[in-house]
Amino acid sequence: MIEGSPLTNMQNLPGTELIDISQRLQNYIATWRGTERSQTLLHLHEECQAIVRKQSTLLPSRLFLIKDLDVTRLRHKLNQYTIPLQFRTDPTGRFDMALVPIYRDNIWHFVLAIEEGLSTQDQIALYAHAVAHLLHNNQQKQAGKRLLLDPSDQRAHTDILTRLRYLEADDHRSRLDREVLNAFPRLREMIELPEESNMAFNAATKELVRRLDHTGWTRQYRNLPYVYTDGRVLPGLTIQGKVRRGKTLRIDARLFCVPSLPIAVVCVQRKEETPQQALMRVGEAAQRLALPFAFVLDEDDDVLELDFTQGTTPTPGFCEYGDFPPREDLLQRWLQALQLTDPNEKRVLLQGYDQRSKAPGYYQSATINGAVNGVLPAQRELSSGGLDHAGAEVGPCGLCGARPVASRYGKD
Repeated sequence: MIEGSPLTNMQNLPGTELIDISQRLQNYIATWRGTERSQTLLHLHEECQAIVRKQSTLLPSRLFLIKDLDVTRLRHKLNQYTIPLQFRTDPTGRFDMALVPIYRDNIWHFVLAIEEGLSTQDQIALYAHAVAHLLHNNQQKQAGKRLLLDPSDQRAHTDILTRLRYLEADDHRSRLDREVLNAFPRLREMIELPEESNMAFNAATKELVRRLDHTGWTRQYRNLPYVYTDGRVLPGLTIQGKVRRGKTLRIDARLFCVPSLPIAVVCVQRKEETPQQALMRVGEAAQRLALPFAFVLDEDDDVLELDFTQGTTPTPGFCEYGDFPPREDLLQRWLQALQLTDPNEKRVLLQGYDQRSKAPGYYQSATINGAVNGVLPAQRELSSGGLDHAGAEVGPCGLCGARPVASRYGKD
């Protein structure tokens, strides 16, 4: 144990010995203030080891900080320790965390690798999530259930911090991460970003508003901000009889080509974000909303673009206009991607909702967009007497269900 650590006092509190080790571990990680004393993640890990003592499988047996963490660098690091590295599917590009199973002293353990370039606070959040995985394993084992993260299958598990922050309860991508986030609310809160105040939001988006006005995306053609979910429902958690929800998800702006037909989402890169994290955030929103375009106003006031009409894993690039594209130009790009040239087809796509009725929810809007984008090309192919593009992805029709891979948004 590190001398002078707050753990020393914690162990001397009356009744501490009666507290379940798992609960003590969660509480300690969630309330750790070592960063205020310029301590690192390694200090926290050592202090947690003193808590679990013989319950070694509740923590990673080793902790590695690796710069630019990817499969190649992780494999190189683990080769020094003769630890094998296998995945169900090799990740493409970089990730922020990896739990790798090893067999030692006749017991299965996990070693943990975390991206060295992250802030200490983000590293601690990922460490908390990794511990939650191992606590979940322990619960499953005690209940006689099959382990979802079974070390004996010898497959590593990777995570990306931004993806975890935007993983909703109804998301099909990762049953395991979903269960872990819901099962350990104190540790989950460390993953989630704090809610941004209205004052902070207005300051961050001041230049964005000016740029959108300048390029024709005036108030009638945008929601700013756009809240697309009130947060996932947290099972079994209530406050004064009301269901407790996770973090509200919102994006800085949603853009419309006509007043009720959305076409793009936009976000401003925050000071604590890298360009890749901002692209990940806006890309997640675009895919959830089934929108063909996404833009980031970066810290240099350049506009980065993701064009989902080119596929579900687009390569980011600078917007060719040097600014946000004009509304009519972006609409024409979408129509061209959909191969819509017939005036009647255009009229169907641009038909707005009845503004007197209640606006659809984000999931309803996404379903409508996906259906329109899929039906119109299919209708054209059927009317021509055959499927000319059988098996091919047509523009944004692949938006529903497919997920962008964070590492494909570009390199540092």
